[in-house]
Amino acid sequence: MSDRTPALDAVHGMLTLLFAVVALHVLWHAVRSPGAGRRDRVDLVLHCAMAAAMAAMPWTCGPPLSGRAATVFFTAAALWFLVTARTAVVFADRLTPAVGMAAMAWMSR
Repeated sequence: MSDRTPALDAVHGMLTLLFAVVALHVLWHAVRSPGAGRRDRVDLVLHCAMAAAMAAMPWTCGPPLSGRAATVFFTAAALWFLVTARTAVVFADRLTPAVGMAAMAWMSR
């Protein structure tokens, strides 16, 4: 017996729409940002990947984002945000996205 109901499908649809809009918005900024450096573009693409994964998450039948590839990808993304910080202030600013990516890696396990 399935636990899916029309109300649950509506919530899943709203979450999917929300995260898909965020993914497209971030991707738009990654493509259209004049003068953005490589690090900024990689940051935006990683955020886009996370939003796209979150958009797909409500529709997965099994564990969300299961698999070693997702774990490795989001772990590497978390490390990217920390390793590319040049100063302590920038490091502090990049902790939030790093923790978000680490949470995605943890969810995939």
